[in-house]
Amino acid sequence: MRAGISSLYLTTSTGVLLSLSVPLVYDKYQHHIDEKICLAHKIIQEQYKKIHDAILKKIPLPSNKEKKTQ
Repeated sequence: MRAGISSLYLTTSTGVLLSLSVPLVYDKYQHHIDEKICLAHKIIQEQYKKIHDAILKKIPLPSNKEKKTQ
């Protein structure tokens, strides 16, 4: 039981620490962070397009026709 309490304390204190420090770091380095996020977004879009063209386009989509019911 004691391990559960210390784990909860560690998780809570880590969450509080991050919630207080992340906004401060972002305010200080906003320009650099935004540049890196835009670069990462561009790379992710390119990789998704490659996956989409290679794999996802080949998966047949269900038709929009309604099924007949009795």
